[in-house]
Amino acid sequence: MIAGWVAECQVGPIPCTVTGWAVFEADDPDLSPAVALVEGVPGDLLDDIEESLSGYLAEHGYLVYETHGFTPHVTLGYGPLEPFDLG
Repeated sequence: MIAGWVAECQVGPIPCTVTGWAVFEADDPDLSPAVALVEGVPGDLLDDIEESLSGYLAEHGYLVYETHGFTPHVTLGYGPLEPFDLG
């Protein structure tokens, strides 16, 4: 599914800097994602990508939650995780 979107938008590597990490809370702690927080992405690139992907998913019948804003990040894993050093 996502491969179709990637092929359409032709997004390449996204330059950024990892600035820290966080855990996004979920109702089920086993589904809470640990994420690397990023900054330094040029212009509105991430907002444009998020809007494009959300639109693509909605067009294909997927529910897209709009209950919170978009925080630039890279998902590292899910579940109850212990703090770790990103180095």
